[in-house]
Amino acid sequence: MDGVDDTSAVLQAAGLHQPPVEEAPSLLCVIIDTHAEGWHKLEGWSFKETMASVMVLLNAHMALSNANDVAVLGFNGMGPRMVYPQKEDAPLSDVKLEGTMYRQFHKMDKTVLAALATQLQETTVNKHCSISAPLTLALCYTQRIMRQRPGTRGRILLVSVTGDVPSKYISTMNSIFAAQKAHIPIDVCKLGGEKTNLQQAADFTGGAYIDIAHPRGLVQYFMSTFLIDPATRQMLNQATQPEVDFRAVCFLTKEVVEIGHVCSVCLCIMKDEPDGSCPICHTVFESTQLPSFT
Repeated sequence: MDGVDDTSAVLQAAGLHQPPVEEAPSLLCVIIDTHAEGWHKLEGWSFKETMASVMVLLNAHMALSNANDVAVLGFNGMGPRMVYPQKEDAPLSDVKLEGTMYRQFHKMDKTVLAALATQLQETTVNKHCSISAPLTLALCYTQRIMRQRPGTRGRILLVSVTGDVPSKYISTMNSIFAAQKAHIPIDVCKLGGEKTNLQQAADFTGGAYIDIAHPRGLVQYFMSTFLIDPATRQMLNQATQPEVDFRAVCFLTKEVVEIGHVCSVCLCIMKDEPDGSCPICHTVFESTQLPSFT
């Protein structure tokens, strides 16, 4: 094009020509909540259709730059697991194509959808994994990639359908503060469950939080909010929720409290006055200290 348009040559002669600035590579780490009971409680939602929308986001992120990369984690009552990339991936030449789909996209879609479907079918009755576990795993992986590839910018997207475990409030907040210190934004796509901790995670780390009540237009939410990097979001008027609930949650009743009691040993938050000992770490309180709690 420079042979047709000599604008570049004119600017260079005037000392105004600047070489194009290459964007820093970006790592998008997506955490998918695969608790089966959480998805069964959602009316009008289909896990398969929701994951198809997630794959559109991942493919779009990869298409923005050859240097971009993605990672996918799934978590249920059996804990968090890395879905993509896997330690032993099949070579691209072994992946059978369907139509004209880009080979790398097809490989990623096939691997992610199969692994997440397997996790969803696992029986985890009365078992729930705290959000702190997949967040910690995602942070470790993101930090490792950022160190191996200097200049890479990492961010995390959490797709959640269940609330967090109240007794893991401290560990969840520690993960959030670790992401804040590492300058890794946490975006939250909330489809169901409590939202207190997740609102705080997005607010503290500079991420975006959206509570979606209907599956219609899910791809539009992904493309208009979560595909855009945090630096560009500051120049856009996006559909986010500005009001953040900074109150803590009682470890026992799961209720949000404004004024409560905190164990000095394990930092357990309680709505009501403890009965002689901490219900979490079983530390015995002196009888002379209990009246001062009220």
